[in-house]
Amino acid sequence: MTKEDIKKNILIEYDKNKKIYLSFLLQMENLIENLIKMQDIKVSSMNSRIKERDSLSSKIDKKQKEVSEKPKKFKYNNLSDLTDICGIRICTFYSDDVDRIADIIEKEFVVDRENSIDKRTSIEPDKFGYLSLHYILSLPENRLNLTENTSYKDIKFEIQIRSILQHTWAEIEHDLGYKSAEGLPKAVRRDFSRLASLLELADKEFLSIRNYLDDYQNDVNKNIHSTSANKEILIDRITLNEFVKSTFFHETFDFIVNKTNSATKKIMNDVDIDQLSTAFKYLNILTIHELRQLLEKSKLLMIHNLNTIHGEEFESANTFIVDLGVLYYSLYYKIIKDSIPAQALKEIYEILGVTSNYEEDYSDLLHGYNSIFVD
Repeated sequence: MTKEDIKKNILIEYDKNKKIYLSFLLQMENLIENLIKMQDIKVSSMNSRIKERDSLSSKIDKKQKEVSEKPKKFKYNNLSDLTDICGIRICTFYSDDVDRIADIIEKEFVVDRENSIDKRTSIEPDKFGYLSLHYILSLPENRLNLTENTSYKDIKFEIQIRSILQHTWAEIEHDLGYKSAEGLPKAVRRDFSRLASLLELADKEFLSIRNYLDDYQNDVNKNIHSTSANKEILIDRITLNEFVKSTFFHETFDFIVNKTNSATKKIMNDVDIDQLSTAFKYLNILTIHELRQLLEKSKLLMIHNLNTIHGEEFESANTFIVDLGVLYYSLYYKIIKDSIPAQALKEIYEILGVTSNYEEDYSDLLHGYNSIFVD
């Protein structure tokens, strides 16, 4: 049988089985996505593709070759000999997640070692290039035994795993048509080398920052409940987010709820946390310890004002207390206690996105403060 005959048969087989390949690809994408989620790994993107007929034909033309004379055999004799009809690409945020996903893949699929390659280790140490991890995979027996997978027995598929920065390099490299440094001008080769070093360093630095933040988060978790440690914990997005989960904050919230006989809503999110962090810094409230002290006093001001509102304006209303309000009142209390001008309340409202008449509110807060702490 000639090369042309084999190619013709492969393309006929492709046309006949394309729907099966599409079904297989969708199922593999869903399976891998679920496996990654189960390990709590976040990825930047996951894309799949099936090789188009023209691309398949072109590949056979370029790479078909005779591998044995007796019996006469070619590299591609049937469709199953092509291992990249189905392909999935996963881009991770961090370089170490490439290995974490690789561990999942190796446990869940049969790896064709001969056709798989880790290009991260195959490249020279003084170069940075197309550093994807490439696997050729097939389903293991336990999955093939499932009724819905019986038609996928002879199908192999390709999966590429790379970090965002590795993907960026590959995409630009592809756009430039760059395949080998040898054909490039010396100045361009030098630029490529310098840029490659920066990208590799950036990959490592992003990983380092993530690891630092993870360690910092763990330290905050350990110390947020300690009164003595609170003196050293500065307010930022991480520490404030952990503080609102603490026993102290929940006890303060429950105390206000009980004293005002109100319903509650929990609405705080990351945007609120960022706004509050900015507002605390604006009023020079810098540590969790300072915030705890403010809450001890400001909760009384909040209770007084809410009860006043209930009695005078909303007697029949079902008023809700939100978790944000507890922290808002710590800011209001700070302004009144330190005799900071009303303009500061306006600035705080702008930071927090509060729409209200700051002059009237300042007057009400001052009246409440005097009723509780001065009279």
